[in-house]
Amino acid sequence: MSACRFLLEPLLPPNFAAELPPATGNLFPAPATLPTPLQAILFYLRMAKWPSEKLRVFLHLLLIPRPRDVELCRLPSSLVFLYSVLRPFRLGFKLAGFLLAASLRRGKKSPAGANQTTAGLLR
Repeated sequence: MSACRFLLEPLLPPNFAAELPPATGNLFPAPATLPTPLQAILFYLRMAKWPSEKLRVFLHLLLIPRPRDVELCRLPSSLVFLYSVLRPFRLGFKLAGFLLAASLRRGKKSPAGANQTTAGLLR
């Protein structure tokens, strides 16, 4: 306020408070939450207008290697292109493991495992 008053010299009433009142509460009381990877992908797919955009998002998800793909097996720099080939197989094995674990939990009728989500499936 003082910089504004100094630079612009506005006409203010004499009883106008130049100082800001003390903060009474937090402007953002809840901490920010990030969407899960699955929620982010589903959001992008909902926002895409054309089928070609949806296909591009799906192919990007399926073929572009992530750091976990590199951690799975380290390849020499001359074979880096194989990470794009390995990613669909890694996702397929992960999905198969998830489905197998879900079917085993279903056979046990475990209520604790019923709340599992696929949030970590696409990492």
